[in-house]
Amino acid sequence: MFWYNGKLIQANTLELAIDDPGLLYGATVFTTLRVYQ
Repeated sequence: MFWYNGKLIQANTLELAIDDPGLLYGATVFTTLRVYQ
């Protein structure tokens, strides 16, 4: 159970669309941090 996008999700998995803005932003930040370390 967890919070995602302002909603309580009662499941053990999170399904994201490939064009989800949160996924794209998170992947971009992670890649940028990995490159600069």
